[in-house]
Amino acid sequence: LNNYFFDPQNEALIIDNNDTRVFFSEDRGLDIQNIKANHLQFETNSSSDQFLVVAQAYDKGWKSYINGKPKQNLLVNGGITGILLPVGENRIKMVYWPDSVSWGIGITILFVGILIIFSLFAGTKKQLSVKR
Repeated sequence: LNNYFFDPQNEALIIDNNDTRVFFSEDRGLDIQNIKANHLQFETNSSSDQFLVVAQAYDKGWKSYINGKPKQNLLVNGGITGILLPVGENRIKMVYWPDSVSWGIGITILFVGILIIFSLFAGTKKQLSVKR
């Protein structure tokens, strides 16, 4: 990124062990379908493999799907998200669902279940003591 010749409009630097450079072609058709805070959806059609750079901060919570199949997000240009796209028509869907959300839902369900069980046992115990 500190290279004087780096041009982010025409190339992307994939931050990995090899610091791979990807150069963009002139074949850049992109149709934005839907943009929300935690959901992005695009369509592309290209005659060659392409590389999509999304001006979205790279975070492991973002999950990408190309034509319904999971696809790995790549860290590019020092902090944004990139996705390799195959040739042809593609539907790209990105959803933000960090692991912490799944953990939070699971823990909440667990403790609500425990609360319900304790409430049932407490109610049963009170009924037994009243009957004596």
